[in-house]
Amino acid sequence: HHHRTTTTPQFCYSTAWPGSPDGLRLPELSATLAATLPAGSVAVTTDKWLVGDRFSFLDLLVVDGTEATDEPINVFLWSVQGAPHKGGQAAALEDINARWMGEDACADDPDACAALMSALGFDLEEEL
Repeated sequence: HHHRTTTTPQFCYSTAWPGSPDGLRLPELSATLAATLPAGSVAVTTDKWLVGDRFSFLDLLVVDGTEATDEPINVFLWSVQGAPHKGGQAAALEDINARWMGEDACADDPDACAALMSALGFDLEEEL
């Protein structure tokens, strides 16, 4: 038996979306995706995180950057779970701002934080 699945790739430049003051999180993109993506979707971001109940960190891939910058690109993979936010983008953004935009991004997503710190060359066990 072959299972057919339908995928709908969606692309946007995350640099076009406002980030959080810490430069790590994308609240408005997160709210838009939380209000629209079906469960089972996979979202990919570069250098910044999605936040909210619908996103679960899967993995971090480090990709070689362009010759111009020579900076590696941190590619985050997120699984999308649950139904789209019932209140649409505005209600999703309100929820994200209230519950996921605290001062400590690492407290909200320790797995993504540990992966990023490792990719940046920090050993969290040694630091503690």
